[in-house]
Amino acid sequence: MVATGMTLQTAGIVLLAAFSHSGLWYSGMAAPMAIGAIGFTLAVPALTKTAVGSVEPADIGTASGLLSTVRQVGVAFGVAATSAAFTAAGGYTTALTVAAGYAACPGSIRRHSRIVRCRSVLAPAGGTKLRHRAATIPPGQRRV
Repeated sequence: MVATGMTLQTAGIVLLAAFSHSGLWYSGMAAPMAIGAIGFTLAVPALTKTAVGSVEPADIGTASGLLSTVRQVGVAFGVAATSAAFTAAGGYTTALTVAAGYAACPGSIRRHSRIVRCRSVLAPAGGTKLRHRAATIPPGQRRV
């Protein structure tokens, strides 16, 4: 599920990058955004379940917090990399430099998404070699 979701997210981003232009209406972005949203919907819950389901019940909060932190750091690095590509190829000074920077960003996004897709597809089943346990709760006890 994670690999399928990441592939769909990548496809949505690449489609947005490939077909975007200055006269594009919101309706033209609907299909790529829907593809990316479906991928997000498939990947994130499966990834969260894998992360918190592979630790002891006492460590579920730590695993959830670590996953959230890693996700936020990944987003920050993605924005930083795209901003660096934009600034290196263009800038904010004139309309021409903004256009040059914007034109360079889809290539950066495509390279980054290929790396993410390859890692998610080539990763072992379950993402890592974590010990999985049955999610059974003894009668009379409840998970907090």
